[in-house]
Amino acid sequence: MTAPGGSGKTRLAIEVAASQTDHVRDGLAFVTLGMVREPDGIVPAIAAELGLTLPGNVDPEQHLLDWLRDRSVFLVLDNAEHVIDGMPVVGRLLAAPGITILVTSRERLHLQGEWVYEVDGLSVPTSDSTDSFEGYGSIELLGERLRQVRPRTPMRHEERPVVIRICQLVEGMPLAIELAAAWAHSLTLDEIEGQVRRNLDFLSTPLRDVPDRHRSMRAVFNQTWQMLTADEQAAYRRLSVFQDGFLLQAAGAVADISASDLAALAAKSLLAQQADGRYRIHGLLRQYDAELMEQSEREYAHIHDRHCRYFLTYLAGCEEAPTGGDQRAALDDIESDFGNIRMAWNWAGQQRSVDLITDATHAFWLFHVMRGWMREGAATFGAMLEALDHGSEDEPQTTSLLLARAESLSRYGGFQSGLGRYDEAVAQLAQGVAQLRCLDATREVGLALNMLSAAHHLQGNSQESKRLLQESLACYRQVDDQWGIAFSLND
Repeated sequence: MTAPGGSGKTRLAIEVAASQTDHVRDGLAFVTLGMVREPDGIVPAIAAELGLTLPGNVDPEQHLLDWLRDRSVFLVLDNAEHVIDGMPVVGRLLAAPGITILVTSRERLHLQGEWVYEVDGLSVPTSDSTDSFEGYGSIELLGERLRQVRPRTPMRHEERPVVIRICQLVEGMPLAIELAAAWAHSLTLDEIEGQVRRNLDFLSTPLRDVPDRHRSMRAVFNQTWQMLTADEQAAYRRLSVFQDGFLLQAAGAVADISASDLAALAAKSLLAQQADGRYRIHGLLRQYDAELMEQSEREYAHIHDRHCRYFLTYLAGCEEAPTGGDQRAALDDIESDFGNIRMAWNWAGQQRSVDLITDATHAFWLFHVMRGWMREGAATFGAMLEALDHGSEDEPQTTSLLLARAESLSRYGGFQSGLGRYDEAVAQLAQGVAQLRCLDATREVGLALNMLSAAHHLQGNSQESKRLLQESLACYRQVDDQWGIAFSLND
């Protein structure tokens, strides 16, 4: 049974063991390996839990195996990751036909007889809707802990959305839920959510009966981090740049990480591979990891530059796909990496990587339009416009910079129109058209005129709308843009 620290492996193992009481003749044994410091201590720890004395004149492992051979026992070995080199003893003990062994570990054992069960977080609602609030493990645990901490203050209906968001932020990790709930005696749930979102160190507890390794999420992650090799630490730091998971190709291109590197990290429960082949880092682990990356400004900037170039180049290559025959698949592919693309987009704006921005702008605009994401589109292009407007006073106003700004302005105006803000949209689009004309960006002028025509039409100015649409069509014909021609004729 594998999972990151704090995922509830021990609790689940206890439940599994309890369910086996009627199936084992000679009982259950729960062996806590946390205090075992060396692999040679595993057998004595098992023997002690079984009440078996190990004679000094025989091999301890053979004596234990002989004792187990005619017995039916369910054996749990809890927290095995720090003595993983001693785990081959598990394979040898399984020679006793009546023994079943359940091992909990942050790392796979890599034994021939091993059946891996990966423990996920508790179930979490996928949206903020409170219509189906019940039936989620994370919600039930948080609700139970809130009742313990504030018994005189029942959860109110209006608190349900923030309860959902807290569970989503920690992705259903049981320890994190309990640590967050412990603050409810002094903070509102909204304040707890804000702290969880911003500060990993908030997830800690002063309770005296909690083991040191579970007193904070940072303590849990520190323990895991210290068990990695220097190369694994460096690789994992670089992976923190990914937002919505990643595929093998992206890991190689952005972070110089191979399939074997990913397999090693996945075996230590630091990554989870999904059915579609994407790898994913738990949100809290990624937050911890990103903090380590930020300690080196040079490494941080380098890996974000590579991430930005990779995903915006990918996005630019998708420009024609959303208008092709397999439109849904093309949009789904972009959406699967939307978090990475959005982060790359924002980084490009901060770094003023205007060539990457202009190359990717049309595809990103198309995606938002075809998904109907008007509000998100306005935020995306509004933020880019703001970033490009805040350069230094001595920054040269290059053609590339002016073009990136004008493209963002016109698309921002188009999304404003989609949100019903017609006066703002007309002003922004007219300004965008003027700037794009000065840059001889004929195709972009055509698009901006088309959106300006739509804004006028929605305001009831049909004559001006028709004139602008004819002008847009002429621009598209001038550059022989068949999609643009069809776009204008469709209006």
